[in-house]
Amino acid sequence: MSSFLTTTTLPDAPDAPDDFKVVKATSKTVTLSWNPPKKMNGPLSFYRIQILFDNFNNETISSEETTTGLSLTLNDLQVIHFVFIFLSFMKHAFEFAYIL
Repeated sequence: MSSFLTTTTLPDAPDAPDDFKVVKATSKTVTLSWNPPKKMNGPLSFYRIQILFDNFNNETISSEETTTGLSLTLNDLQVIHFVFIFLSFMKHAFEFAYIL
């Protein structure tokens, strides 16, 4: 009789989220959307979006939002320039994409 060995490995980092885009932008609000990564490499826990922006006082400010959804709306903005840093998180691994 043959014997089998079963093993479990930790998930690998997912690919960056796919098709990231700004859906709507006004002077005070921006709505972002994306699709799940093409290669998940395990169950996805959440997305984290880090927002770096310059305000009207020429200060660079960092903010961070976390969601399990496929879109995010940021409100009450008073900024001149955005940089979005997008992260896909799993329990033991993450992948990032720089969106300028």
